Amino acid sequence: TMALWAKACVGARCVLDVGANTGVFALSAKAITSTARVHCFEPIPRVRQRLVENVALNGMDILVHGIAISDRKGTAQMHHDVSDHGYLASLEQEPLSYEAGSFEVATERLDELLQLQGVEHVDLVKIDVTAFEPAVLRGMGPYLDQTPTLFVEVLSTAVAQAVEAAVTGRSYLFFRI
Repeated sequence: TMALWAKACVGARCVLDVGANTGVFALSAKAITSTARVHCFEPIPRVRQRLVENVALNGMDILVHGIAISDRKGTAQMHHDVSDHGYLASLEQEPLSYEAGSFEVATERLDELLQLQGVEHVDLVKIDVTAFEPAVLRGMGPYLDQTPTLFVEVLSTAVAQAVEAAVTGRSYLFFRI
């Protein structure tokens, strides 16, 4: 996946990392195309802190947003692994872990947030939000019509069908990697 991501990053002007975790994809995008505007979205405070530290350690200009991306503005319950080294989280379902917890998190639509940020075009998007990917896609609005390259985690047939429904009518091709 990372080898294909690296190729997709070349020349990208705007990159979104939804469910950024500690920032591996965002950091690699910025390292490959230093002029790219990179936005990370990570709502879990302790994980986001590690992301912020990684961005600082690498001296990169990456925007880190502490919100969850959805198809609606509001709040939702974030289910997550609260263990020191646990990084599983989802708005859709409780993680299958030995130390699960939850908290309320602010949600935003990507299209509304990006418009406020003055983003006109998106080239590349990574979405890894444990079964909540279809809602993220639905919240992209007109940015999805720009057909950015999408790297989308798909954990089940139901998620695959919902992802396909979210992009139906646009010129997307699907590849399993």
